Parts: sequence; C-alpha cells; structure tokens
Amino acid sequence: MHNFLEELQRFWLTELEALEKEMKKKKKINIVKLSEDIAGLRVRRTEMEKNCQLAAIEFLKGIGTTVIRFQELKRTLGDSTACCTCWAMQNSPQEDIGGRWW
Repeated sequence: MHNFLEELQRFWLTELEALEKEMKKKKKINIVKLSEDIAGLRVRRTEMEKNCQLAAIEFLKGIGTTVIRFQELKRTLGDSTACCTCWAMQNSPQEDIGGRWW
C-alpha cells in the first residue's frame, strides 16, 4: 500500500509540474498579446488626438480610414460584435475631447 501511495504521489507531482509549465507558457503568450494590444491602442489614441486638432474638412477627409477600420473590425470580430463594440465606444463616458464626447 505504501508503494502505491508513493507512486500515486509521484504521478500527481509530475502532472502538477506539467500544468505549471503550461500555465507559464500561456502567461508569456498572453503578456505578449496584451503588450501588442496596448501598443496598438496607443497608436490609435495618438491618431484620434491628432484628428481632434484638424479642421473639420481635414477630419472628414480621413473618415475613409475609419470606415476601413470598421470593416476590418467586422471581418475580425463578426458583424454583431463589431457593431456592439462601436456602439459601446460611442456610448461609453470618456473625457471630453475637443468639445465632443467620443
């Protein structure tokens, strides 16, 4: 009985080590993904801040890129998710930028 329990303990310790390795690997992958997402958000924020400084006519010239981004979002997330995401972005309370709520 003692040998069986020792063997069972070794088995579970091996399983635990494998799970810990897998969790560390997934954690690293998630950190990389989050870092990339944060960098992308910083770029978009900078673009939006720059657009807020433009005259109305210049801002409207850039609307085409916004439409393209929305289409990419729809392609990536699906129609309903993209629409919900855009709705949430438009209706979430954020700081007042250039006299408009974004």
